[in-house]
Amino acid sequence: MSITTSKEERLAAVAQLAETGAEQLQRDLEYWSVAKVDHTAAYRLLTEQRSRVGELYGEAEAWVDLIAEELHRRRHTDLPMG
Repeated sequence: MSITTSKEERLAAVAQLAETGAEQLQRDLEYWSVAKVDHTAAYRLLTEQRSRVGELYGEAEAWVDLIAEELHRRRHTDLPMG
């Protein structure tokens, strides 16, 4: 679990921080500040990659739809009138 997804974990973290000394809080803040910068860069990269893949998927999906529509049109055009 994580303090971002679990109310219980977040409440436990708050209780733990209330018992933590100021020097340790400062060290923890320094650690998590650097971690936030690291994770922000990784998250941004993944978001950009997901966006590019999403565009490629959308392009492929559009081509499949257009081709299927054309084949469907031809099938109905080529049917003999009876």
